[in-house]
Formats: sequence, C-alpha cells, structure tokens
Amino acid sequence: MSNYGTRTFVAITDASKKEAELVSYADLYDSFAFTSKLSGTQQISFNLTYKPGFERVFNLAQSKALVLYNGETYVIEQVEPVANEQGLIKNKVTASHHLIDALRNLRYDTDPESQNTTGGTTATNSDDKKEGVTVKRTGETQKFKLKDQLDVYFQNSKNVKYELHGNFPERACPVSDGTVLEWLNNNLSKYGGRYIMQGDTLHIYTDDALIKKLDMDFRYLYNVSQSQIQADVNDLVNVRKVYAGKMEETITTGGSDGEVGDGPTEPVNGDWGPVIRYAAQLMDVPIDDNGINLVKAQIKRESGGNEQIVQGIWDVNMANGNPAQGLLQFIPQTFNYYAVEGHKNIKSGFDQLLASFNIPNFLGQISGRSGWSPHGAPRSKTIIKPPAPKSTWGWPFRGMNGAPTSWENGQQFGHTGWVRPGSGGSDFHDGFDFGSAHYSGDILCVHGGTVTSVGYQAGFMVVTVKSSDGLTTVYQEFGNSVSVRVGQSVKTGDVIGRLTTTHLHLGITTKDFATAFAHSFDEGGGWLDPIKTIQSNGGGAKGQSVPIKKSRAQEYIEHAKTYLSPEPQVYKWGGEVKDGAHPTDCSGLWLSLALHFGIRLKDGARSTYQIIKQMRPIKRSEVQTGDAGFVPDLSHVVCALDNKTLIQESSYSEPCNTRSIDGYYKPLNWYRYDPLANVLGGEGSSDDSGGGTTTTTRTYYQIKFDWQDDESIKLYGRHVGAPLKLDDVYDEKEARDETAKQTQSKPVVSLDLDVISTKLLNKPVVSLGDKVHAVIPEHNINTDVTVVEVTGNDPYFNPDAKLKLTFNNANDALKDINVALRKDISAVRNNINDVNNWIGSNMTLSSTNRAWLEKQKTVSAESQTNNDRKEVNNG
Repeated sequence: MSNYGTRTFVAITDASKKEAELVSYADLYDSFAFTSKLSGTQQISFNLTYKPGFERVFNLAQSKALVLYNGETYVIEQVEPVANEQGLIKNKVTASHHLIDALRNLRYDTDPESQNTTGGTTATNSDDKKEGVTVKRTGETQKFKLKDQLDVYFQNSKNVKYELHGNFPERACPVSDGTVLEWLNNNLSKYGGRYIMQGDTLHIYTDDALIKKLDMDFRYLYNVSQSQIQADVNDLVNVRKVYAGKMEETITTGGSDGEVGDGPTEPVNGDWGPVIRYAAQLMDVPIDDNGINLVKAQIKRESGGNEQIVQGIWDVNMANGNPAQGLLQFIPQTFNYYAVEGHKNIKSGFDQLLASFNIPNFLGQISGRSGWSPHGAPRSKTIIKPPAPKSTWGWPFRGMNGAPTSWENGQQFGHTGWVRPGSGGSDFHDGFDFGSAHYSGDILCVHGGTVTSVGYQAGFMVVTVKSSDGLTTVYQEFGNSVSVRVGQSVKTGDVIGRLTTTHLHLGITTKDFATAFAHSFDEGGGWLDPIKTIQSNGGGAKGQSVPIKKSRAQEYIEHAKTYLSPEPQVYKWGGEVKDGAHPTDCSGLWLSLALHFGIRLKDGARSTYQIIKQMRPIKRSEVQTGDAGFVPDLSHVVCALDNKTLIQESSYSEPCNTRSIDGYYKPLNWYRYDPLANVLGGEGSSDDSGGGTTTTTRTYYQIKFDWQDDESIKLYGRHVGAPLKLDDVYDEKEARDETAKQTQSKPVVSLDLDVISTKLLNKPVVSLGDKVHAVIPEHNINTDVTVVEVTGNDPYFNPDAKLKLTFNNANDALKDINVALRKDISAVRNNINDVNNWIGSNMTLSSTNRAWLEKQKTVSAESQTNNDRKEVNNG
C-alpha cells in the first residue's frame, strides 16, 4: 500500500508507448484533479501550458493519446482551450481510464438471421390443449450466474479480463444486445456487486469482499476542514401498491374434428370475450379477435357488461311497456324472435349472445359506436353446432389432469427403438406402461363396459373390459389386487384394482382379446395408442387399426427424452458414451444419442474440439433433429431436438434439460454430422403439434397489497410512488421484503469530507472500499464509514490542496448517517417554524451553517421562555 506524498508523475504518450513526455509539475500543482468512484468514473484532468521545454508534451496531448499516472493508463477524451490573462496558450486535458474504452468494445449482438418470427394463427394440439380453464405461473424466470453472463461478453477479449471477488447470487439478468459496460450498469447492482478498474482487469466485488478496514480517523478541525451531509429526497417513496406473482389464465374452447366442446357461459373475471367466442362457435359463426372486440364494444355501449340492466331512458319502447333489457339491450319481442330453444332468458348474457349470432350478419349490423336495430329472419330455432358429448373416457389414476409428460423409453406405445425381451427382435409395444414412480393407488376404469375376463396370462394378471363401441381395454402387469369380476358392468372411473408392482400396462384393441394377445409384439393385434385414444374421447379408434411407425427423427427425439424422465440424468464430466440414458457430459450426450442409431465418430473423437472437426457448419434456419450447437469458445455443445428445441447436459448444478434454441443464454454456432443426418432423414417434432383450438388468455397477479414505511412517513411525510411489479415472487412475505429492498423510503444521503492534505502526508492512501472512522460532532457522527468516491489533487503535486472523500448510505455501515440526519431534521422542526423554506427537496447540512442553525435554536428557545413567562404572569 502506498502513502500520500509518494513521488509520482503524469506523462503523455502515443498508443505505441515507445516514448513519453512528462507534464510540468507547475501545471499539475494548479490544475490536476482526479475522480475515482465505485462502479463509475475513473478520470483525471489537468491543464497543459505551451512553454519552453514542454512543447512536445503539449503537442502529444491529442484525443485518444494515452496518459500515464500512478501506474494506470488513461485515454484522452477531450482537449479544450483554457482562457488566461497572461496570454499563454493553455489546454485542459480530460482522460478516462483505458478500460472504459476497452469495455465499450466488448459487445454482444443477436444474430438477426437466428431470430425466427411467425405470424397469423398458430395451430395448437387439441390433445394437449383441453377445453376449459388452466392457470399457471408466468413470472418465474431463469436465473443466471454472473460469471456465465460476463463470459459471453469477454469470450473474445485478448487484452482485457475480469476477476470476481466474493460469492454472488444468481439473478434473472439475461444477456442483452449492447456493450458489457451497459449490461453492468443495468444489472450489476442486482447481483449486489460493484466494480473498480485496475490495470487491464475489471475487479468486481461483493460488499463483503470490497470493504476493508483502514486504521485511520477523520476528525473535524484536525484533518477535516469541512463536512457536509446531503440528503436527496426527490426520489423518496414510502407508499406504493405492489403486485407480485404473475399468473396466466387460459380459457380454451373449440375442439378437434370441428366439434364444439364445453365453454364459458359467464364472463371470466369480467371479460365477456370467451363467452362471445363460445356462443359464436355454437351458432357456427366464424369470428376472430377483431369480431370479438367489436361485440365487446357494442356490449359496453349498450349495458356496460351488466346482463341484468333495464333501459332507463324514456322512449317509445318504455311508453309501450317494453323497455330494452340485458347485455345487448333487446326488447322482449325481438329477443323472443331470435332466441334459440333452451336459451330464452332475456336476463342471461349468454342467451342474448346466442340470439345475436342467430341474426343474419350480426357482426355487420353493429358498429360498437352507436345503437343497433336487429333485422332479418332467424338463422335457426336451435343451436346450430351443439357441443360434443361429455367424454366417456378417463385416465387410469386419480389426480391425472392430462397425458403423461415423462416416461422411460420402452414404456410408450408403438415402435420404441427398444427390442423387447421375448419378442423375437421386435421393438413394438402394444400399450402404455404407467410406472409406479409417477402413479400409485387405485386403478380406474378408463372406458365403461362389461368385464369379460379376470385371470393370469403368461404369468401376469389381466383384466379385460369390452365396451359397446366394440373396443376392448386391457389392464395387466399391475399385480394381483383386483376389484371386479367377470360379467360386472363398470363405468368410467370405477375401481378395477390396485397397483402393487412397478407399473400398469394399459392396452386398447379393436379386435377380440385372444386375437390381439397373439399379436402382442406386432401390428396385427388392432392395437390403439391408449394416450391418444383417451385424449380424443375415443377418436383414436376412428379408422385406426394399425399404428404408424415413427420416423427415425421422431425416434431420436423420444429416445433423447429418456434422459429427462423419470428423473433427469445428472451431469458427469467424462461420463461414458453408450446407448441408453445415463449420466454423462455435454459431448457424451451427443455421442450417446448418435450411438443409439449405430453412428460413431472417427478416431474415437470425444471432446467438443474433436467432434466439431468432423462436422460441417450450417445456418440457424437449417437446424434439424440431431444437429449440434456449439458455444463460441467450444466449451459446450447442445443437441437439437428440432428447429426450436435443444437438449443438453449443462453443468454439475443442473441435470439434463431442454431449452428454447432462440431463448438460449449464449450464441450458438450450428454444425451437422452428415452420417447421422442421413439416418434420421430430416426433422421430427418435439411437441407433436396437431389440430387447432382457440384460446383466450389473461394475466393477473396472485398477490396484491398496499405497502408503506410508517417510520419514513412520520419523518418525511407521505411520498406515493409508482406501483411495483414483482413478477417472479409468489410468497407474500418475500414480496414485502423485496419491496422494502427496492423502495427508497429514506433520503439518499452522502457524507462529504474535505480533507487537509498536509495532515495525510506519509499516511496510507485511502482507496475505494476502505472503511475509515469519521468523527464529526457537528453532525452527531462518530462511526465507521466506507469510501465510495475520492476526488481532488494529488498531495505530491500540491500538498496544500484538498481531497474530498465521499461516503453514502448505500451500505448498512453508514446507517448512522441517517440517524444523524434525522436528529438534525428533528432539531430544525422543533425550533424553526419556517422549516419548509429552508429544507426544500435537496437538503444540505454543513459545518459552515452550523452557527446559523445554533442561532435559530437559541432564538427559538428564548422565544419559548418568554411565552412561558407571559403565561405565568397571565395566570
């Protein structure tokens, strides 16, 4: 550690640094100034005089030339003339730390060719999107390590590096387009970090790692000539609304094969949109979002959404005793004319919507801006497209809200790629295995009918149920706990038995069981996919007797997903390359998936550096199943499931997982190994998109409350701030704690000390992050404080110059400053009537106005004493 007064110099050189010229000490004595601030400016400035012996250094001082001072390199940002009375030529030079320039050149920019955009209507899978209402959390965001984010920017840097000091939390701060300096200024505080530039290294600290105790006292009138507390209350907030836990509610209507399912008949959280869409479907009227908004506008004009309202304005209808009523303000005669059977309640908004869509060209008869007069003959007396019948199918275990989302390879229906023991080499599976790792308890009837057999077949208990539609459902391999008997009638949801083994095998066939059983390992048994059959309410049986063999690309996807379930495979550096799900690393995953199809790389290639040499680069738009994506430094490789989704083994802390390709946190360069691509033959789909459904989605917040800081209100009055949204916080206590952290309910306080340089000679230099002791009786301060900014001249250049040290209340160590400030505020409020004229929005309490303050207190005290005497005398 150096001391104040240590010999130093300022020199200017060009970019080559082959020669340098010293700046005159006479110039530095009068004009040198430096500023060093945590997570901010590191800058110097000084004047240069054109005079004998210093002509060269004057001429060297041009923009982007280098300045050397105190072991650091600065880049000249500005050179401007300085007026003077002696007629000398002077320039003021301002230079910033060279790292600032370097950090501005470290950028991350998204490849525009990798951004896939789509427009129009997106078809969604009617198997996956069931009709009804689903609610899910949408605020939960991926959190990132600070190191991983910085590596994206620094990956191609040769001359500049960074170092982390301390343990940083993970935060939801994705990489964004722009420079690393911009990203740091926007996100580093969320990690609880601060940076300092030193040499060619950006040092990033936590508060614990940064703050170091320096045995030095600063005392007023000893080595401090003036102290000043500044309190900025412009951004003070102590009252605000808080919304936390962002949720999404999706209302899905419509179904496959043109059928209409159940839909909402009452507004959803005040929104008539889903009801409008459902009524239009029932009356077979095509409608898009524009049409829905048009009807909503008409509803707003007619009734404001109140289905019970009755006309309140006198007109001919009221005069005749027929006031308009309800959601769209029908008069009774008109409503009865258009109402459909079973829906003739004029006070029902749903019934009025059905009647409206029974009017020819209803959407063409309304404007959303004025009244309307229905006309034309009714289109129908009944609902034109009745809803599909209720499902007669169900899932085999309680608590199942939909199809299984994970399974081991071989448990799914059809050609699985896994040769089944005793099958003679077949990979065909005639049902679906519901494993005990995910399902337990009673086994429920999935489709009603008559129990036709109960007994053992090939060593396994088998129960078969024959339904009136000709299908036979087979329950087997679940153990010997059976609850039904032959000849018993069962309906969907009745208990068949209880799972006591590793799994339930569920099969559905169009043929008699004896014939189907003889073809357990081939496609001749009339076997249907149980999952799709249940999802489609038996639709899987329509025209299907032989399952379609999956493409090799689809087989790759399903095999890759075995690394995700029943439990994701953990990361294992240097793990084996073999067929079948197992712990491995990123390159091991790609190699193992290829090996499943008999593909091996040449020369035993194992690492990412070796693998990429045997592949050819492709464009982002060309990515398909089996391709490999490499991060720029080749430290990681991912596997493409399709053009949208990747699978990876990423790190020790994160097991095997899938991600969106375009949402990946690092840029990826894509490569293809042609022998594997030739085997897979193109692209599969990781989401099995199918038919279309229609959805209406709204977002809302799970937690809402009014927050206030009572202590702050008492001290500073009410300051109402903008609402705070905490999308990813779903616990109210956590939301309240986070609100307190993110709300500035106390003034931003800074303590400035003007330090007498002559008192610092041969003392250790005070640096950013140093904790020193401040004793300022005038401000009631006697506490340790941490340096966040240092400005002034170097004591070696001018021993009489002042240094300014700045401390603020961003750290808990400075809380006593707030206490001191409150004491001063309290004193002012108790003794000065016209306090508002003095404080304003930016308040300064300095040692130079202490005498004034004390005088005001004395005057106030004397005035109070005189008032007391008057009261005594009057009494």
